[in-house]
Amino acid sequence: MRPEIPPTDGVPEFVGSQACSRCHAAEAEAWRASDHAQAMRIADDSAVLGNFDTASIAAFGESFRFRKKDGRHWVEISRNGSPPEIHEIRYTFGVRPLQQYLVAFGKGKIQGLPVAWDTGKKRWFSLADSALAPDDWFHWSRGGQNWNAQCADCHSTGLRRNYFPEQDSFHTEFREINVSCEACHGPGSRHVNWARQLISSRQDLEMDSHYPHGLTASLHGESAQRQIESCAPCHSRRTPLQSDPSASRNFLDNYSPDLIRPGLYHPDGHFLEEDYEYGSFLQSKMYRKGVKCSDCHEPHGLKLRQEGNRLCTQCHKAETFDTPNHYHHLFGSRGASCVECHMPGKFYMQVDFRRDHSMRLPRPDLSVKLGTPNACNDCHRDKKPEWAARWVVKWFGSHRKPHFAEAFALGWAHGSGGDSALAAVAQDTLYHPLVRASALEALSGYMTKLAVAVKAGAATDSNELVRLAAARAMEGDARETRLATLPRLLSDSIRAVRMAATNSLLDLGPILAPGDQAAFRLGMEEQESSFAANAYFPSSHFNAGLYHARLGQTEEARRAYERCLAMDERFIPARMNLAQLLAGQGEIRQAEWHLRKVIQLQPGFGDAYYSLGLALAEQGLLDSATTYLRGAADRMPGNARVRYNLALSLQKLGRNHEAEKAFLEAIRLDPISPDLRYALAMFYAQTR
Repeated sequence: MRPEIPPTDGVPEFVGSQACSRCHAAEAEAWRASDHAQAMRIADDSAVLGNFDTASIAAFGESFRFRKKDGRHWVEISRNGSPPEIHEIRYTFGVRPLQQYLVAFGKGKIQGLPVAWDTGKKRWFSLADSALAPDDWFHWSRGGQNWNAQCADCHSTGLRRNYFPEQDSFHTEFREINVSCEACHGPGSRHVNWARQLISSRQDLEMDSHYPHGLTASLHGESAQRQIESCAPCHSRRTPLQSDPSASRNFLDNYSPDLIRPGLYHPDGHFLEEDYEYGSFLQSKMYRKGVKCSDCHEPHGLKLRQEGNRLCTQCHKAETFDTPNHYHHLFGSRGASCVECHMPGKFYMQVDFRRDHSMRLPRPDLSVKLGTPNACNDCHRDKKPEWAARWVVKWFGSHRKPHFAEAFALGWAHGSGGDSALAAVAQDTLYHPLVRASALEALSGYMTKLAVAVKAGAATDSNELVRLAAARAMEGDARETRLATLPRLLSDSIRAVRMAATNSLLDLGPILAPGDQAAFRLGMEEQESSFAANAYFPSSHFNAGLYHARLGQTEEARRAYERCLAMDERFIPARMNLAQLLAGQGEIRQAEWHLRKVIQLQPGFGDAYYSLGLALAEQGLLDSATTYLRGAADRMPGNARVRYNLALSLQKLGRNHEAEKAFLEAIRLDPISPDLRYALAMFYAQTR
C-alpha cells in the first residue's frame, strides 16, 4: 500500500535538481546536456565559449575588448572617446546558436552586452541593427536589456526579482541559476517527502500517469493543454499578472498573453516579431488534434524525437505525405522537407533561426493579396508570389479554404466591412479561441451595432481566452452595454478575465449594483497589484496612469506618467498623455514643453504637432499655432479634424483664402460631417 500524498496545505518548497536526480537519473542525465541546463551559468572556464584572448569588436560607436586574467573574464568598453569602462563578466547566458554575457551595474542591475559570441561560426557579432543613444531605454545599459526584468524569470528557477521602486534597485535571487526540474514541475518538497516515505517503507517507486506524487505540476500523463501551459510562460509573449506565478494555476491566472495583432504578427497569424511558440502553436491543426510539445520534443534533453520527416511521419502516413506526389520536389531536397514547407522560419538576434509553430499550409495567394510571407518564396526568392500561387493551383487545384487573414487585414485597416468580417471570425467556433479572441480585440475599434453585439455575446463564451478578449474589447462601448454584460465577469474564475472586466468598468464603479461592488473592489486590488508586480517596466506605470485617469485620480495619474518618463523619457504615449493632463489642469506651458519634447524625439509624429497647435491657440499664439497645425496636417493627411482646427486658426488671423481651402479639404476627407459643413457655412456668412 502506497503512502498517502503529502497534505496540500502550506507552501511547497524548492529542493533543487540534485534531490530530483537521486531517483530520476535518466531524466537528469538528459537534462544536463540540454539548453535548459546551460541557460545561465557562472562565467568560469567551463561555461565561457567566446574568445577572450584579447579579441575585440566595434559596433555603432562602441568598442568591446575581451580579455582573461587570473581565471576571470573581463570586457573593456569604450564609446566615442570617453574613458573606457572595465566590467567583469559575471554570467554566461545561453549556449547555442549564440552565447551572451552579463555584467553587473550598480543597484543590483545585471545587463546583457550588445555583442555576443556566435557558437557556430566562432565569431563576435553585434546583436543590434542600428545605433541607440545611451539614454534610450533599449540601449544595452538601460532597462530594455536588463537581465533582472527582461530575462531572469525564464533562464533561472525559483526567481525572486526583489525590485525596490523608490531606489530603482534590485536584490534578485534564484533557487537555481538555470532552468532546472522545478522550473517546469514546481517546488518539489512534497514529492520528495512522498518518495522518502516509500524508500523508508521499502516500497516500489514505480510511477504511473494518474498519480501526482505530491508534485505541484506532474505533467506526466497530463492533458495536452496542461503540458502546453507549463511551457507557455517562457515560450510566449505575455505580461505577468502577479509577482509570484505558480505552476499550479491556470496560465491566465499568472499571465495575460499577447494576441494576433499588428506589429507582432502578420494578418495570417504568421509570426513577425519575437513571438516565441505559444501564440503560433495555438493556431495550428496539430494543437486542435491534441498534439503537445513533448510529442515532438523530448522534454528533458530537448532533442527532437526523430530527425527530418520521420518526426512528422510519427503521425502522418509516410506513404501519403513523404512522397514526391505530395511535396512535388526532388527527394532529399529542401522542398521535400515537411518543416521547410509547413514551418518556415526567420532569424532573430541575427543568428538564431526559429520556426513558426502554426504549421500552416503555404498560401502564396494570400501573399499576392496581403503581402504575407509564404514558404514557397522563402526558398524561391528570385520569384514573385504570383508564380508560386500558379504552381500551387497546378498541383492542388484552385480551391482554397477561407482564411482569417483577409478579415484581419481589412479590420486592422478599418476598411469598409471590417466589422462584419471580424465578427464572422469571432463567432466561428471552428477557429481556435486564440484566433477568435484576436478578432474580438480588433473589433474594439468598432462601435457598430453588429460589433457591439458580437463583443457582448463573446463575454459568455466557455473559453477564458475569448472572454478575456471580449472584456478588453468592450472598454469603449456604451455604458448601458457594459453594465448589462460585464459585471458577471467580475467574478470569473480566471484572474486575467476579472482584471479585464474591472478595467472596462472603471468609470462605472460607483453605479454598479451593490452585489457587484465587492467583486469590483477585488478586481481593482488585482489590477493594482499587477502594476506593482511589473513596476520595473515603464509600460506598467503608463498603464497605471491610464487606470488612475479613468478613475478621475488626476494627481495619481500624473505621478504614474512621470515615473514612466523617469525610466524612459522616449515613452511617447506617456508624454502625450501627461501633456493632455497638464493642459486640462491649466498648466499650458508645461504641456507645451512636453509636446515640444515629443516633436524633438519623434519629428514625424503628427499628433504632437496637432496637440501643440491647439495648446498654442488656447494661449492666443495663433501664428505659431497655425505653423504646428499645418505641420500636423502634413503628417496626418487623412485627418479631417486637423484641417478643421487649422481653418479656424487661419480665419481668426484673417487669412480667409487659406481658411476656405482648409475647410474644403476637411469636408473632402469627411463629406458626411454636419459639423464641418456648418462651420464652412458660418465662415461664408461671417466673411460675406
